[in-house]
Amino acid sequence: MFHGKATLLCLLMVFAGFGEAHAACLDAAAQRAAIQSGAVVRPNTVRKVVNGELLDLTLCEVKGKLVYEATVLKSTGEVVRLLIDAKTGALAGR
Repeated sequence: MFHGKATLLCLLMVFAGFGEAHAACLDAAAQRAAIQSGAVVRPNTVRKVVNGELLDLTLCEVKGKLVYEATVLKSTGEVVRLLIDAKTGALAGR
């Protein structure tokens, strides 16, 4: 079942042009360092904020501020991308 969701997500990202959005995202080592240092909230905190199934979570820099880009599958079947303030864990936008 997850394979189908992942395929759908990839197709949506390609058609929506989200590939370019990850240019300012941190690599895995930088994400781990930010989490371990306490500069950002842990991913489990973000899971509590989103309303739906968390499909992808990436730590990125947007306008000089660290945010999590969360891709969420809502119970309605809609896939949405949310921005979560990485320092506070609060919803920052769509």
